Amino acid sequence: MQHAAGIGWCRPLPNLGALGSQGSLQYEVSDVGRSERRLARRKAKAVNKGARVQGQLEDQRPFAPLPDLGWPQSADIVFDRCLFDIGTAVVRTRHEQLENAGFQGVEDLPHIYKYVDCAHLADLLTNGTIRVGTLEYYRQWEDTVRGDPGEGTLEYVSAVDSRGLGSIDALTQVALRSAIGADEATLRRVAVVGSVVRANEVHENCWVLCASTELSAAASGGKSCCVEITDPAEFFATVGNALRMAVRQPLEHYGYRVQYRSRRADGSEFGMLSAPFIKPQSFTFESEVRGVWIGSSVPELPFVDLVVPDLTRFIRQVSVPVS
Repeated sequence: MQHAAGIGWCRPLPNLGALGSQGSLQYEVSDVGRSERRLARRKAKAVNKGARVQGQLEDQRPFAPLPDLGWPQSADIVFDRCLFDIGTAVVRTRHEQLENAGFQGVEDLPHIYKYVDCAHLADLLTNGTIRVGTLEYYRQWEDTVRGDPGEGTLEYVSAVDSRGLGSIDALTQVALRSAIGADEATLRRVAVVGSVVRANEVHENCWVLCASTELSAAASGGKSCCVEITDPAEFFATVGNALRMAVRQPLEHYGYRVQYRSRRADGSEFGMLSAPFIKPQSFTFESEVRGVWIGSSVPELPFVDLVVPDLTRFIRQVSVPVS
């Protein structure tokens, strides 16, 4: 293969796991010509910022086939017991991520509940005053019950022992393209053996408004006052209109129930999950539904307090059940 002549086998460095997530592709080429060395260095420098194939690439060696698994008899490039660390990517939600994963939209909910401090209840009921915060604001929230420093983050991990694009998951494909600049045809001649691929996602800062599908003491998070939102879709649409005027930019709106699962996902799910709508199972008691608004630029303020009189059409006070 012209782009990787002489590069074929990857063995871990002695300090595997000791290095941080930052770094460049580490490699050592032997028994290849000068032009191949230059090309290998160019490929190493072409790795995405923060990415690393942590291992030592040596001269190509024959691959011991395992016919019972249907693998090719040989491979042009073999990554053997390596760690691919793609680093951290800042991402944005897409509607298809939520729709394809079966998230329930706010338009399907007959009513939801918003728990508030009692000191702010009268202002909400009378004037429609409501706070919309950012992901970063809630990451730093010091609420001992509902504070979540992992808001909008995901980790992907793949344990890979396969050959060929047909059996390599989405995360591993991204890692290989970053490492060697391979196209689809080339990836079919790549073997990855006993290796681990990992990546982190942090959703870009955006606006968030939280409510709950449950009226209960557990879902209240310790708050004593609550309003019922009788038309969730119209409520979030009205908040969104006011928010667009306040921040003076167009905003994409997403309104869905949160799914509770591990934030560590398999590499096969890479690029398919929406981090703002995923929380650990330890937060299941919240039964949360969210409005999320993403702008053309990240928020400059940690929160905005909106006065939206039209909201009073969709809310009424209810009592929080005693546990």
